[in-house]
Amino acid sequence: MPIPRLTWSTEPSMPDQIAGALDEAGCCVIEQAADVDLMQAIHGELATFDAVGSVGASAFEGYTTRRTGAPLPRSASFRSIAMHPAVMAAGDHILESATSWRFSAAEYIQIGPGETAQRLHRDQ
Repeated sequence: MPIPRLTWSTEPSMPDQIAGALDEAGCCVIEQAADVDLMQAIHGELATFDAVGSVGASAFEGYTTRRTGAPLPRSASFRSIAMHPAVMAAGDHILESATSWRFSAAEYIQIGPGETAQRLHRDQ
């Protein structure tokens, strides 16, 4: 099954589109959800942590791909991703029976030169 691809918009139907994609495939890609300026700000705020980030050790992880943990407390700009309406819509849909929920675990991944994008997957 192909992964549904949506283009971010502020249209009122966007949460329903996200919910439909999640129901259909269990995941989706939302293109243009974050603009270039936001991603550059995140990169700048996390640059000091890059040296201690882990580098992949397999073809799946990427041999030149770097992962920096705990971006939420380290980057104010990254926190806007956690509160993005697309993330909120997905969380509200998946966790609809919960009385409340919180986005608390994230990882900043920089795909290194010559690497292919890691396939979408679920961690255990």
